[in-house]
Amino acid sequence: MGEVAGHLAAYCLRRGVEPQEVREREALLAEFTGELDKIGVERHWPAPAGY
Repeated sequence: MGEVAGHLAAYCLRRGVEPQEVREREALLAEFTGELDKIGVERHWPAPAGY
């Protein structure tokens, strides 16, 4: 989670937007999550597996 927070802060500084705008504006959110996917940041909890 801290990794995403750091990327969000950097993204907002680059784009000149506030973090809540990224969540509220679909185009910004899509661009931000696309960047996370591109660099390999996991955005979902892994599915539980058997032991």
